[in-house]
Amino acid sequence: MAIHKQGWNALKTTYLDKQNVRPHLGRLKNTFLQALKMLPHGRDD
Repeated sequence: MAIHKQGWNALKTTYLDKQNVRPHLGRLKNTFLQALKMLPHGRDD
């Protein structure tokens, strides 16, 4: 049976469990700053 037909737990076990995923924060900095600018800051702009 195909792994995707076995459901989320089978996919998770096969592809995600015990993965060492570390985001490269330097590479994401500009994205975070853009997102921060879009957030409401409790004042009328």
